[in-house]
Amino acid sequence: KGTGAVQATKGFNSGYLFFLKEGVAFGQSPAMYVHFDDLEDLRVLRAENAGSSSFDLAMTPEDGATIEF
Repeated sequence: KGTGAVQATKGFNSGYLFFLKEGVAFGQSPAMYVHFDDLEDLRVLRAENAGSSSFDLAMTPEDGATIEF
């Protein structure tokens, strides 16, 4: 709806991923923000067929463990 966000689940927490100009934010509880400069790796792990709106996203910060949505 023009917000640049997608529904996401991290573990048992549901919220929204916001793809911002300089990073990615996850809203709801617990909220988090990762700046693109702090990422070692960002990738789509699983996507359905080309027209699907479902995918898995993994972010690996330079100083931490992989975060999956």
